[in-house]
Amino acid sequence: MKWTVSGAVVILISLTLLSWIGSWVFLDKDSQYTETAAALPLFSNTLSSPGSEARLVQIPAGEWTFKARVAGFDNPNPKGNLILLHGFPETSIMWEALITTAANAGYRVVAFDQRGYSPGARPMDRGAYTGEKLVSDVFAVADAAGFEHFNLVGHDWGAVVGWQTVFTAPERIDRFTALSIPHISAIAESFEVEPDLQSRSAYMAFYWLPWLPELSLSADNFKALRDLYADHPDHHTAEYLALFREHGALTSALNWYRGGLSSIVQPSMKVAIPVQFIWGKNDPVTSSLAVDLQHNYMAGPFEITSLDAGHWIMETHTDAVVDAIMTSLD
Repeated sequence: MKWTVSGAVVILISLTLLSWIGSWVFLDKDSQYTETAAALPLFSNTLSSPGSEARLVQIPAGEWTFKARVAGFDNPNPKGNLILLHGFPETSIMWEALITTAANAGYRVVAFDQRGYSPGARPMDRGAYTGEKLVSDVFAVADAAGFEHFNLVGHDWGAVVGWQTVFTAPERIDRFTALSIPHISAIAESFEVEPDLQSRSAYMAFYWLPWLPELSLSADNFKALRDLYADHPDHHTAEYLALFREHGALTSALNWYRGGLSSIVQPSMKVAIPVQFIWGKNDPVTSSLAVDLQHNYMAGPFEITSLDAGHWIMETHTDAVVDAIMTSLD
């Protein structure tokens, strides 16, 4: 028995070392992604590209500098302001179709790579990823862009931060659109009504573990992530992998789970601003019960758009999502 256990331990350690070596081989040891981001121009309210396509910039905001895509700032009479929040494991490039459409419709748009994803905002301490800090980044970027009021859209973790932003200062948000992640209190209530729904979020417990998630996601040339990106445009996938091949980038992204989940706030008051929720009915991490229970937490205009889709609705149903958001904004 002793030798059996010892042999199992040796095999486990060997497999771990092989996986680590395999992951290390594919890392970007020259930090090219960071160097490219550092060479981007600093944000200016007058920056824009012909045709209102997104332009890559750096936005100094608070103590950090965020890589961002901006458009529509050449419009002297903007229809409104729009901030877009990406989720895990993506960047602001996920919004490029919406950025262009919204800018062409007259909106000034900022989609920034959030804390942990921007090379200039990559603290390694998981305590730097509390909900309060992530929300403070949204307002810091809004202030840097000159947005006193703004519309807000978020997907996945970006939706979680979006809800927290609305709870924190609803007076600054004109309208909020959440993609895939329902109102936080509706999720909590759905777990109480149907406890088995918690199994859909069981994967989060794995992401709380130290180093093992990084090893798993980066092994075999980041195969797990490449599989996850199967429905994403190739140039989006290329940007994501370039980011996560940098040392520490994947840890910073995973620290949202390790530091942010414990600080999610369930508000005691109903949301009074206009809210739109868009989701895929086949999303494995979102339940129809939680979606429906959101009505209990709304005091203002609220609309739900259901798609025959999974979690990655911006990628698989781009036109439907963009059209729904723009119709809501207009």
